Amino acid sequence: MTTKDVATAWRAFAAELGYPVLAGADPAAVADLVARSAVLGGAPPPEFLDLLRDQNGGEVNGLRFFPARSGRPTGGTELPDLVEVNLDMRDGGGLAEHIVLGEGCICLRALHLPSGAVHELDRVSLDVIVVHPSFGALMAAAMDAHR
Repeated sequence: MTTKDVATAWRAFAAELGYPVLAGADPAAVADLVARSAVLGGAPPPEFLDLLRDQNGGEVNGLRFFPARSGRPTGGTELPDLVEVNLDMRDGGGLAEHIVLGEGCICLRALHLPSGAVHELDRVSLDVIVVHPSFGALMAAAMDAHR
């Protein structure tokens, strides 16, 4: 599944469940996110950055992916920015090797920095539930789980 496929699938998913889709992040916001991600030990994967250029974060039916910058309201709530949410989540320990790209219900969706793999993590134990073959596969599974 390409980034364009993920963006198209997210738009259809949002429309199906009656949620808005946010405008894409501007190039400066994406570049700033990459620079600020250094504090996390790496940058989000290129496919995720491409999705942000199309849609700067999103939330549908309890599934969310984090924007390049916060302050973009959706459905009356505000999505926290990817770096901020990761720093907050790391306060409890256990996520130093991951960048959390999104969350929903019982799972965190994350990039494993050492391997480059995309993981679904149990949000309490932080155990790996599933290793997906690609970012697109991770997003497809997440959308299916939230229908």
